[in-house]
Amino acid sequence: MVLKVISVAMKHIKFGFAVLVLLAGILLVVRHGDQEVFIESLESKTRERGPVFNKIKFFSSKDKDIWMMNQSHHGATAEKNLWDRLAIVVDKRTSPKTARFFQFESGALEWKEDLNRKPFRVSCMCHNNGPRAIRPNMDSSLVPLSWGERIKIGWWNIRIKLYGRIQPDIIHDVEDRSEKIPFRHHGIHDNDILKVGTCVKCHKDEGLFARGFLHRQQSPTIHFMVESGQIPPPGFSLSPQEKSEIDQFLMGF
Repeated sequence: MVLKVISVAMKHIKFGFAVLVLLAGILLVVRHGDQEVFIESLESKTRERGPVFNKIKFFSSKDKDIWMMNQSHHGATAEKNLWDRLAIVVDKRTSPKTARFFQFESGALEWKEDLNRKPFRVSCMCHNNGPRAIRPNMDSSLVPLSWGERIKIGWWNIRIKLYGRIQPDIIHDVEDRSEKIPFRHHGIHDNDILKVGTCVKCHKDEGLFARGFLHRQQSPTIHFMVESGQIPPPGFSLSPQEKSEIDQFLMGF
C-alpha cells in the first residue's frame, strides 16, 4: 500500500515538473518575442509555384504593435538586396484598431520611424484587414523550426487573433495612392464581399473577434484556406450550398 502511494505521488510530481518546464519554456519564448523567426511559407508561392521564405520579427509598445518581415521569392539564401523588407504597424489606440503598411529598402529587421520607404513591389492583398495568422511549413526541410519557434509563432497568432477587426489606414502619408497603397486591386468588382453565411460569422466588420470582411481580391488565400481545411475552424462546417457559393465567388460570379 505504501509503495503504491509513493508510486502515485511520484507520477504526480513528474507531471507537475513537466508542466512547470513547459510553462517556463513558454514564458521564456514570450519574453524574448522580439527575436526573428525564419520560416518557409505554407501558403505563399512564387509565380513558378516555388517556396516563399519569410523572416518575421515583432515589436510592441504601449501604443502600437509592429510586425516586420523580410520576404524572399528567390530562395532561402538569396542575396540581401533581393529580400523585400515590409512592415505592418497596428495602432492600438483606435477602435477598431488601424494598420499602416510599409515597404523599405532592403536591410535588417529593425524599426525606426525614419526608415527610408520605397514604392511597393509586393502586394498586400491578403492583409487588407491587417496582419494575418503566420502559417509556416512545419515540415520544411529547408527551414526547420525549433520547438521554441513553434511556441512563439503560436503565441504571435493568438495576439493577432485578439486584435479583432482592423481598419487599414490607407490615407496615411499618401500622395500618390496608386503607388503607395499595397493592395493589388482597387475596383468595385475586386472588392466584392464574400457573404457566405458560415464565413461571415467571423469575417464581418462588427462583433466580438470580428476579422473584417473577405473580398474578391483575396481569392487565392480563400481558395488555399478552404482547400487545406483551415477554414472554417473547428466547430463550423460548410454546407454543399455554401461550398458552391464560394466556388462561384472565386470564379468571379
